[in-house]
Amino acid sequence: MLHPIPDGVPVVGTPVGLVNPTRLKELGAAITAKNAGSVLSYDGRQALIDGQPVEHDAIAEPLWEAIDTAARRLFGPREWSSDLSAITGMNTRSMMRGRILSHGLPPIILSLLGRAAASRSPRALGHLMLAVAWMWDEAVKDAAREGDEEVSSAPGGILSPQGQDLLQERLDALQARALELVGGMQADSAAARARRETKP
Repeated sequence: MLHPIPDGVPVVGTPVGLVNPTRLKELGAAITAKNAGSVLSYDGRQALIDGQPVEHDAIAEPLWEAIDTAARRLFGPREWSSDLSAITGMNTRSMMRGRILSHGLPPIILSLLGRAAASRSPRALGHLMLAVAWMWDEAVKDAAREGDEEVSSAPGGILSPQGQDLLQERLDALQARALELVGGMQADSAAARARRETKP
């Protein structure tokens, strides 16, 4: 199960999830340092279970299932490879089942999936991450068109601080508009229900 590792659990490398976790999570109990079980982590692309190296082939199928489960929590029951590609910048083909079974995914993506899927509202977070990814690309393209180098991507593909401010402004405006539209629709729906219920 891709999941954040609780504080207090000794980890070698980058932790991404749990091996043979108990059903506590399904039953609503929190995963703690005492009940976490074995930890799956990575040292580079080398998979480790409780710090011991394990071949990718030995965990390929359950790892795919854990990836698919986490991704569906974030993006819903439909095909999620293009959504994850938009967020990570990784090629969509690398997100396909056969490719993951053969090569896995970078640990940073496994960690992202686990942390995001364990959030309180994973589906909403998935949509918000997609919105940020789309707006990020738009902010970079607009900056490039306008020749504003301070707003465009800094070295390493990171949006500059000025670009992040611009992106935040656009996201705030979109959130306000979304709240307005959904709020108006909810009010109209409530009014329509009230009219139907009061008809003789």
